Amino acid sequence: MIQDRGSKKWVSLMLPEHKKLLGKFYQDQNNVSMPALDEQRLEEINETVQIALGSLRTVTIIYHRNKRHLQTTGVIKACDQLKGNIILNNMDENESAVVIPFAEVIQVQLA
Repeated sequence: MIQDRGSKKWVSLMLPEHKKLLGKFYQDQNNVSMPALDEQRLEEINETVQIALGSLRTVTIIYHRNKRHLQTTGVIKACDQLKGNIILNNMDENESAVVIPFAEVIQVQLA
């Protein structure tokens, strides 16, 4: 007789539906909410953008998109106040223009 010491061996079953739900669960665990910015913080962001725009200095912008915090570095090309966007010449990738809405900006740092 085989001595198994009372332990049972289970074969794990993973249905495609289970894998899909687990993947969604793990993605939801990494979601980050947009922080609330007070008036003083918004004023600091505005001043930094104005300094960078006037002197063509390199900035690092941290923004919130698709439940994630993203970061990009470049020179601010323009601020479109009618559409509410910052247009940035990106230095991270292939120097393409990145459009970031004002509402998504969390932090702006001079480099």
